Amino acid sequence: MTLRVGLIGAGNIFEKGYLPALSETEAVRVVAVCDLVLERAERAAAILGGTAETTTTAASVCSRADVDAVLVMTPTDTHADLAIAALEAGKHVLCEKPMARSSVDARRMAAAAERTGRRLLIGHSRRFDERWTTMYDQIVAGRIGSPVYAYRSEQAFNGSPAASWMWLDERSGGALWDVGIHVAELFHWFLGAVPETAFAKVLHARPESRAGGGPDAAIVTFGFGAERHAVLSVSWIHPRGWAPFYASTEVVGTTGRIEAYDRESHPATIVTDGLEVPRVSSLLSASATTFRREVEHFARAIETDGPFALTVDDAVIAVDMIEAAERSVRSGRPEPVQTGAVRT
Repeated sequence: MTLRVGLIGAGNIFEKGYLPALSETEAVRVVAVCDLVLERAERAAAILGGTAETTTTAASVCSRADVDAVLVMTPTDTHADLAIAALEAGKHVLCEKPMARSSVDARRMAAAAERTGRRLLIGHSRRFDERWTTMYDQIVAGRIGSPVYAYRSEQAFNGSPAASWMWLDERSGGALWDVGIHVAELFHWFLGAVPETAFAKVLHARPESRAGGGPDAAIVTFGFGAERHAVLSVSWIHPRGWAPFYASTEVVGTTGRIEAYDRESHPATIVTDGLEVPRVSSLLSASATTFRREVEHFARAIETDGPFALTVDDAVIAVDMIEAAERSVRSGRPEPVQTGAVRT
Protein backbone atom coordinates (compact mmCIF):
# COMPACT_ATOMS: atom_id res chain seq x y z
CA MET A 1 0.00 0.00 0.00
CA THR A 2 1.17 3.50 -0.84
CA LEU A 3 -0.21 6.21 1.44
CA ARG A 4 -1.68 9.12 -0.51
CA VAL A 5 -0.84 12.39 1.20
CA GLY A 6 -1.61 16.05 0.92
CA LEU A 7 0.98 18.60 2.03
CA ILE A 8 0.11 21.83 3.81
CA GLY A 9 3.12 24.15 3.92
CA ALA A 10 6.02 24.11 1.46
CA GLY A 11 8.46 26.34 3.32
CA ASN A 12 11.80 25.84 5.05
CA ILE A 13 11.31 22.58 6.98
CA PHE A 14 9.56 21.01 4.01
CA GLU A 15 12.30 21.98 1.55
CA LYS A 16 15.24 21.02 3.78
CA GLY A 17 13.81 18.02 5.58
CA TYR A 18 10.72 16.45 4.07
CA LEU A 19 11.17 17.17 0.37
CA PRO A 20 14.30 14.99 0.00
CA ALA A 21 12.58 12.23 1.98
CA LEU A 22 9.38 12.37 -0.07
CA SER A 23 11.40 12.37 -3.28
CA GLU A 24 13.12 9.13 -2.30
CA THR A 25 10.47 7.01 -0.59
CA GLU A 26 7.84 4.81 -2.20
CA ALA A 27 5.83 4.56 1.03
CA VAL A 28 3.83 7.70 0.25
CA ARG A 29 2.62 9.47 -2.87
CA VAL A 30 1.98 13.20 -2.77
CA VAL A 31 -1.28 14.05 -4.54
CA ALA A 32 -1.76 17.66 -3.43
CA VAL A 33 0.46 20.50 -2.24
CA CYS A 34 -0.84 23.62 -0.48
CA ASP A 35 1.04 26.79 0.36
CA LEU A 36 -0.08 30.39 0.80
CA VAL A 37 2.50 31.24 -1.87
CA LEU A 38 1.35 29.31 -4.93
CA GLU A 39 4.80 29.44 -6.54
CA ARG A 40 6.25 27.51 -3.59
CA ALA A 41 3.57 24.84 -3.94
CA GLU A 42 4.19 24.59 -7.66
CA ARG A 43 7.95 24.29 -7.17
CA ALA A 44 7.46 21.51 -4.63
CA ALA A 45 5.03 19.65 -6.89
CA ALA A 46 7.46 19.91 -9.80
CA ILE A 47 10.34 18.46 -7.77
CA LEU A 48 8.08 15.63 -6.61
CA GLY A 49 7.31 14.64 -10.17
CA GLY A 50 4.79 17.21 -11.33
CA THR A 51 1.64 15.16 -10.82
CA ALA A 52 0.41 16.68 -7.53
CA GLU A 53 -2.23 19.37 -7.75
CA THR A 54 -1.40 22.71 -6.16
CA THR A 55 -3.52 25.12 -4.18
CA THR A 56 -3.38 27.96 -1.67
CA THR A 57 -6.34 26.61 0.34
CA ALA A 58 -5.79 24.05 3.07
CA ALA A 59 -9.47 23.09 3.15
CA SER A 60 -9.30 21.90 -0.44
CA VAL A 61 -6.54 19.42 0.51
CA CYS A 62 -8.49 18.09 3.49
CA SER A 63 -11.65 17.61 1.43
CA ARG A 64 -10.04 15.46 -1.27
CA ALA A 65 -11.25 11.87 -1.44
CA ASP A 66 -7.85 10.72 -2.73
CA VAL A 67 -5.99 12.02 0.34
CA ASP A 68 -5.46 9.45 3.09
CA ALA A 69 -3.25 11.63 5.29
CA VAL A 70 -2.18 15.24 5.63
CA LEU A 71 1.31 16.51 6.44
CA VAL A 72 1.20 19.85 8.31
CA MET A 73 4.44 21.82 7.93
CA THR A 74 3.38 25.38 8.67
CA PRO A 75 4.25 27.94 11.39
CA THR A 76 3.78 26.65 14.92
CA ASP A 77 0.79 28.78 15.84
CA THR A 78 -1.22 27.33 12.92
CA HIS A 79 -0.65 23.65 13.72
CA ALA A 80 -3.68 23.11 15.94
CA ASP A 81 -6.38 24.47 13.65
CA LEU A 82 -4.95 22.84 10.52
CA ALA A 83 -4.39 19.46 12.16
CA ILE A 84 -7.83 19.44 13.76
CA ALA A 85 -9.48 20.33 10.44
CA ALA A 86 -7.66 17.45 8.74
CA LEU A 87 -8.54 14.99 11.51
CA GLU A 88 -12.18 16.01 11.40
CA ALA A 89 -12.13 15.51 7.64
CA GLY A 90 -11.17 11.90 8.28
CA LYS A 91 -7.47 12.20 7.48
CA HIS A 92 -4.53 10.90 9.43
CA VAL A 93 -2.03 13.65 10.29
CA LEU A 94 1.73 13.99 10.52
CA CYS A 95 2.35 17.43 12.03
CA GLU A 96 5.72 19.12 12.43
CA LYS A 97 6.95 19.97 15.89
CA PRO A 98 6.26 21.78 18.17
CA MET A 99 2.83 20.16 18.41
CA ALA A 100 1.34 23.59 19.18
CA ARG A 101 2.22 26.94 20.68
CA SER A 102 0.34 26.18 23.91
CA SER A 103 -0.72 23.20 25.99
CA VAL A 104 -4.35 24.19 25.45
CA ASP A 105 -3.98 23.84 21.69
CA ALA A 106 -1.95 20.64 22.06
CA ARG A 107 -4.76 19.09 24.08
CA ARG A 108 -7.31 20.26 21.50
CA MET A 109 -5.34 18.31 18.90
CA ALA A 110 -5.12 15.24 21.12
CA ALA A 111 -8.86 15.38 21.79
CA ALA A 112 -9.61 15.66 18.06
CA ALA A 113 -7.52 12.57 17.31
CA GLU A 114 -9.32 10.67 20.06
CA ARG A 115 -12.74 11.88 18.92
CA THR A 116 -12.25 11.13 15.23
CA GLY A 117 -10.33 7.88 15.59
CA ARG A 118 -7.66 9.16 13.19
CA ARG A 119 -3.92 8.77 13.78
CA LEU A 120 -1.80 11.77 14.81
CA LEU A 121 2.01 11.77 14.82
CA ILE A 122 4.08 14.79 15.80
CA GLY A 123 7.35 15.07 13.87
CA HIS A 124 9.90 14.90 16.66
CA SER A 125 12.66 13.87 14.28
CA ARG A 126 15.14 12.91 17.01
CA ARG A 127 13.10 9.73 17.51
CA PHE A 128 14.02 8.68 13.97
CA ASP A 129 17.70 9.65 13.98
CA GLU A 130 20.07 6.70 14.34
CA ARG A 131 22.37 8.63 16.67
CA TRP A 132 19.72 9.17 19.31
CA THR A 133 17.93 5.84 18.89
CA THR A 134 21.29 4.15 19.46
CA MET A 135 21.85 6.16 22.66
CA TYR A 136 18.34 5.35 23.85
CA ASP A 137 18.80 1.63 23.19
CA GLN A 138 22.00 1.62 25.26
CA ILE A 139 20.32 3.49 28.12
CA VAL A 140 17.30 1.18 28.32
CA ALA A 141 19.64 -1.81 28.07
CA GLY A 142 21.12 -0.66 31.39
CA ARG A 143 24.60 0.03 30.07
CA ILE A 144 25.01 3.12 32.29
CA GLY A 145 22.74 2.06 35.13
CA SER A 146 19.87 4.34 36.08
CA PRO A 147 20.16 7.75 34.36
CA VAL A 148 20.45 10.61 36.85
CA TYR A 149 21.70 13.55 34.74
CA ALA A 150 21.26 14.60 31.12
CA TYR A 151 22.61 17.56 29.19
CA ARG A 152 21.95 18.58 25.61
CA SER A 153 23.08 21.68 23.75
CA GLU A 154 21.82 22.65 20.29
CA GLN A 155 23.55 25.71 18.83
CA ALA A 156 23.06 27.34 15.43
CA PHE A 157 22.95 30.56 13.48
CA ASN A 158 19.35 31.29 12.50
CA GLY A 159 19.44 32.75 9.02
CA SER A 160 15.73 33.55 8.85
CA PRO A 161 14.95 37.05 7.53
CA ALA A 162 14.15 39.71 10.13
CA ALA A 163 10.49 39.72 9.04
CA SER A 164 10.14 35.93 9.41
CA TRP A 165 7.52 34.46 11.73
CA MET A 166 10.37 32.55 13.37
CA TRP A 167 11.37 35.66 15.34
CA LEU A 168 7.82 36.42 16.56
CA ASP A 169 7.31 35.21 20.09
CA GLU A 170 3.55 34.72 19.81
CA ARG A 171 3.95 32.63 16.65
CA SER A 172 7.10 30.56 17.15
CA GLY A 173 8.21 31.05 20.74
CA GLY A 174 11.74 31.62 19.47
CA ALA A 175 14.59 29.21 20.14
CA LEU A 176 13.04 28.11 23.45
CA TRP A 177 10.08 26.52 21.65
CA ASP A 178 11.39 25.80 18.17
CA VAL A 179 14.64 24.13 19.26
CA GLY A 180 14.01 23.54 22.96
CA ILE A 181 10.98 21.35 22.24
CA HIS A 182 13.29 18.79 20.62
CA VAL A 183 15.48 18.68 23.72
CA ALA A 184 12.56 18.51 26.13
CA GLU A 185 11.11 15.55 24.25
CA LEU A 186 14.49 13.84 24.21
CA PHE A 187 14.84 14.25 27.99
CA HIS A 188 11.39 12.76 28.58
CA TRP A 189 12.30 9.89 26.23
CA PHE A 190 15.77 9.16 27.61
CA LEU A 191 14.90 9.50 31.30
CA GLY A 192 11.50 7.83 30.95
CA ALA A 193 9.78 10.32 33.23
CA VAL A 194 8.02 13.67 33.36
CA PRO A 195 9.96 16.40 35.19
CA GLU A 196 8.42 18.05 38.21
CA THR A 197 9.82 21.56 37.61
CA ALA A 198 11.44 23.80 35.02
CA PHE A 199 13.71 26.79 35.72
CA ALA A 200 14.66 28.91 32.71
CA LYS A 201 16.58 31.96 31.56
CA VAL A 202 16.49 33.38 28.04
CA LEU A 203 18.37 35.95 25.95
CA HIS A 204 17.36 38.37 23.22
CA ALA A 205 20.82 38.96 21.79
CA ARG A 206 20.24 39.57 18.09
CA PRO A 207 18.22 42.55 16.83
CA GLU A 208 15.74 40.22 15.14
CA SER A 209 15.05 38.59 18.50
CA ARG A 210 14.62 41.90 20.28
CA ALA A 211 12.25 43.17 17.58
CA GLY A 212 10.13 40.02 17.33
CA GLY A 213 10.21 39.05 21.01
CA GLY A 214 11.16 35.43 20.44
CA PRO A 215 14.22 34.54 22.55
CA ASP A 216 17.29 33.51 20.59
CA ALA A 217 18.95 31.59 23.43
CA ALA A 218 17.73 29.71 26.48
CA ILE A 219 18.98 27.57 29.35
CA VAL A 220 16.51 25.38 31.22
CA THR A 221 17.02 23.04 34.16
CA PHE A 222 14.36 20.36 34.52
CA GLY A 223 14.03 18.79 37.95
CA PHE A 224 13.01 15.12 38.06
CA GLY A 225 12.83 14.95 41.84
CA ALA A 226 15.68 15.12 44.31
CA GLU A 227 17.87 12.53 42.55
CA ARG A 228 17.73 13.49 38.85
CA HIS A 229 17.84 16.58 36.65
CA ALA A 230 18.50 17.59 33.06
CA VAL A 231 19.88 20.78 31.49
CA LEU A 232 18.89 22.20 28.13
CA SER A 233 20.94 24.84 26.30
CA VAL A 234 19.79 26.13 22.91
CA SER A 235 20.65 29.15 20.81
CA TRP A 236 20.38 30.82 17.42
CA ILE A 237 23.24 33.25 18.10
CA HIS A 238 26.34 31.36 17.00
CA PRO A 239 28.33 33.28 14.36
CA ARG A 240 27.19 32.63 10.80
CA GLY A 241 30.67 31.46 9.79
CA TRP A 242 31.03 28.96 12.61
CA ALA A 243 28.72 26.32 11.15
CA PRO A 244 25.03 25.74 10.57
CA PHE A 245 24.39 23.51 13.58
CA TYR A 246 26.18 21.76 16.43
CA ALA A 247 24.86 19.69 19.29
CA SER A 248 26.30 17.77 22.20
CA THR A 249 24.53 15.23 24.34
CA GLU A 250 25.48 13.34 27.47
CA VAL A 251 23.61 11.15 29.90
CA VAL A 252 25.18 10.12 33.20
CA GLY A 253 23.92 7.06 35.02
CA THR A 254 24.61 5.38 38.32
CA THR A 255 27.23 3.10 36.74
CA GLY A 256 28.39 4.89 33.60
CA ARG A 257 28.08 7.67 31.05
CA ILE A 258 27.11 7.92 27.38
CA GLU A 259 27.81 10.88 25.13
CA ALA A 260 27.65 12.06 21.52
CA TYR A 261 29.02 15.18 19.85
CA ASP A 262 28.11 16.34 16.37
CA ARG A 263 31.67 17.42 15.62
CA GLU A 264 32.84 13.86 15.98
CA SER A 265 30.23 12.65 13.49
CA HIS A 266 31.62 14.79 10.65
CA PRO A 267 34.66 13.58 8.68
CA ALA A 268 36.41 16.95 8.59
CA THR A 269 36.25 20.61 9.47
CA ILE A 270 37.73 22.89 6.82
CA VAL A 271 38.71 26.50 7.45
CA THR A 272 39.54 28.77 4.51
CA ASP A 273 37.81 32.13 4.20
CA GLY A 274 35.13 30.71 6.42
CA LEU A 275 34.33 27.38 8.03
CA GLU A 276 32.99 24.45 6.05
CA VAL A 277 31.50 21.23 7.35
CA PRO A 278 30.72 18.37 4.96
CA ARG A 279 26.97 17.97 5.18
CA VAL A 280 25.42 14.56 5.63
CA SER A 281 22.01 16.17 5.03
CA SER A 282 20.56 19.56 4.24
CA LEU A 283 19.78 19.90 7.96
CA LEU A 284 22.79 19.16 10.13
CA SER A 285 20.41 18.69 13.05
CA ALA A 286 19.28 15.46 11.36
CA SER A 287 21.05 12.54 9.76
CA ALA A 288 20.62 11.90 6.04
CA THR A 289 17.91 9.30 6.63
CA THR A 290 15.98 10.84 9.53
CA PHE A 291 13.03 12.37 7.70
CA ARG A 292 12.64 9.42 5.35
CA ARG A 293 12.53 7.08 8.34
CA GLU A 294 9.93 9.33 9.97
CA VAL A 295 7.67 9.41 6.89
CA GLU A 296 7.99 5.68 6.27
CA HIS A 297 7.29 4.94 9.95
CA PHE A 298 4.13 7.06 9.72
CA ALA A 299 2.93 5.25 6.59
CA ARG A 300 3.78 1.78 7.91
CA ALA A 301 2.03 2.34 11.25
CA ILE A 302 -1.13 3.49 9.49
CA GLU A 303 -1.07 0.54 7.09
CA THR A 304 -0.56 -2.03 9.86
CA ASP A 305 -2.39 -0.18 12.64
CA GLY A 306 0.85 -0.44 14.58
CA PRO A 307 2.08 1.92 17.30
CA PHE A 308 3.91 5.17 16.59
CA ALA A 309 7.43 5.66 17.92
CA LEU A 310 6.07 8.40 20.13
CA THR A 311 2.52 8.87 21.34
CA VAL A 312 0.35 11.95 21.26
CA ASP A 313 0.83 12.10 25.02
CA ASP A 314 4.62 12.20 24.56
CA ALA A 315 4.26 15.24 22.31
CA VAL A 316 1.87 16.97 24.71
CA ILE A 317 4.30 16.43 27.59
CA ALA A 318 7.08 18.12 25.60
CA VAL A 319 4.78 21.14 25.16
CA ASP A 320 4.00 21.10 28.88
CA MET A 321 7.73 21.11 29.68
CA ILE A 322 8.52 24.11 27.48
CA GLU A 323 5.42 25.96 28.63
CA ALA A 324 6.59 25.54 32.23
CA ALA A 325 10.00 26.92 31.19
CA GLU A 326 8.29 29.90 29.59
CA ARG A 327 6.36 30.56 32.80
CA SER A 328 9.64 30.37 34.70
CA VAL A 329 11.14 33.07 32.47
CA ARG A 330 8.30 35.38 33.48
CA SER A 331 8.26 34.50 37.19
CA GLY A 332 12.01 34.20 37.75
CA ARG A 333 11.60 30.99 39.75
CA PRO A 334 11.15 27.26 39.09
CA GLU A 335 7.67 26.43 37.83
CA PRO A 336 5.80 23.10 38.01
CA VAL A 337 5.42 21.06 34.85
CA GLN A 338 1.66 20.69 34.65
CA THR A 339 0.73 17.57 32.70
CA GLY A 340 -2.94 17.54 33.67
CA ALA A 341 -4.78 14.48 32.44
CA VAL A 342 -2.08 13.37 30.02
CA ARG A 343 -1.21 9.69 30.42
CA THR A 344 2.48 8.96 31.19
